[in-house]
Amino acid sequence: MFNAYGFAALVWLCTLTGLINLVVILQISEPGRRMEQTISVAYRAVVLKRSVLVSSFIQLVHAVIFGGIMTFLPLLLASVEGVNIGIFFWSNPL
Repeated sequence: MFNAYGFAALVWLCTLTGLINLVVILQISEPGRRMEQTISVAYRAVVLKRSVLVSSFIQLVHAVIFGGIMTFLPLLLASVEGVNIGIFFWSNPL
């Protein structure tokens, strides 16, 4: 994708997947009523809800894209003349 569209497209794709995940997460709602007794719900039933699965998948895609950008950005910067790659490693932990 980088060769076809460039680095800016990767950053926008990462941003877009993050925003889509935010919208999906905001759609997850919990009932507002107070229960008199505690109902035991299996962990598997909660995890396998469609809203949780969709949000988790979008977050996975976002993490893979961001991880790829952060992994290969130093290699890209090393190939660009006049760029100090040390600034990337200095600012990355911030």
